[in-house]
Amino acid sequence: MDEAKRTGDPGREEGGDAMNSMVMGDAVPVEHVRLPSRVHAGNVRETLGRIRASAGSFVIVDLSDALAIDSTALGEIVRIHRRLVASGGAVVLAAPSTGIRRVLGITRLDGIFAIHADVATASASVGASS
Repeated sequence: MDEAKRTGDPGREEGGDAMNSMVMGDAVPVEHVRLPSRVHAGNVRETLGRIRASAGSFVIVDLSDALAIDSTALGEIVRIHRRLVASGGAVVLAAPSTGIRRVLGITRLDGIFAIHADVATASASVGASS
């Protein structure tokens, strides 16, 4: 696959999130989203709602800054994941803290999402370059 080309990088915003759109050489779209330290349904809806996922899209959710996540935020991420899976894509989680990994295990979402130690590994798993 060709190296990914950045199509946008609005940078860090006031809410602590950043989104980098990447398009693969083979036209497999990959979006990278960084969530803030306190993840709740409102900031998940706002951040992930900007994603215009097409068929076969992958969204890498970078949790490296996140210290906590609430159940409604998890529900929003699952909803988006299901929509992407239906079209051949997926949500991929990157760099969750020990606490968030524990929550994912307790809720059994660790069996639904691909979870990676860092963004580079997550990107490699979907064929993107970070």
